Amino acid sequence: MSAKPKYRSVTMKAELIGPCGINCALCSGYQRTKNTCPGCLSEEAGPSYCRECSIKLCGKKISPEELCIECEDYPCRRLKQLEKRYREKYGETIFDSMQTIKKEGMAVFIEEEQKKWTCTCGSLLCVHKDLCPQCNTKNPHFIGTKKTGTAESIL
Repeated sequence: MSAKPKYRSVTMKAELIGPCGINCALCSGYQRTKNTCPGCLSEEAGPSYCRECSIKLCGKKISPEELCIECEDYPCRRLKQLEKRYREKYGETIFDSMQTIKKEGMAVFIEEEQKKWTCTCGSLLCVHKDLCPQCNTKNPHFIGTKKTGTAESIL
């Protein structure tokens, strides 16, 4: 009897891009099979840090899905803090993500992300893990040193 996998196979889609530019499909909270996060824009209940996200709930946005780059206050203090954390911890820049979406469109951004983050086994890699959640191949985009492919913490 084989053990149930800890991570599910996921597909990137526009609905998984948060207003801040973070790609929820690359998050271990979204990819795991237990206590799964549905993505920050989902109607389903997710972790409190996603439900109560001050960026997602910002009163200056017309809708929760609106990208922060469209705001007259872009980049605000909260977004700058998030950018710094993601750049330092994960080597990702949400500002570049939003610029690509604005200039090239969501479809191009998703296509580029899909190419970049697809493991040789065909599964999506996780921005928070050093190993592919499906085959344990080294994640070439992972820059962290403390979190391992088996860690459950995402932030």
